[in-house]
Amino acid sequence: MSLPAKQAPERGDARTRLLEAARDLVRKKGFAATTVDDLCKSAGGTKGAFFHHFKSKDALGVAVADFWTETTSAFFEGAPYHAPGDPVERVLAYIAFRRAIITDRIPEFTCLVGPLAQEVHSSAPEIRDAAGASIFSHAATLEADIAAAIAARGIDPDG
Repeated sequence: MSLPAKQAPERGDARTRLLEAARDLVRKKGFAATTVDDLCKSAGGTKGAFFHHFKSKDALGVAVADFWTETTSAFFEGAPYHAPGDPVERVLAYIAFRRAIITDRIPEFTCLVGPLAQEVHSSAPEIRDAAGASIFSHAATLEADIAAAIAARGIDPDG
């Protein structure tokens, strides 16, 4: 199981192909090492198409962080760890699910936005902030289950 499952976009959807290429290449090579030429070649598009959809490589960086949020949100929303009725079991199922999606090929399961935020934290604040928003939005999906698990077991998180 890889994160997220690749989707085959319509051939005419150059923007989606560029975003998928960015997702895959940045996970393999990093943002700085990924060139516009690399992106265009991987997406089967032209530089003209790239600059039609993104005013700069940094604009693509923000867009790919947003794209990651959209695609991984759907992936995690449909995951089986939501099924247990007990909140502690849901938290444990989440951890088991995260372990299960780890494959032999690191770029297929690794997070895009964590390394992206680290790589550009001082050089591209717009990308850093978009990546951070992605991380925090995913973390927010776990807060209710963690709070319910703490309450269900009478745990004092400050004690």
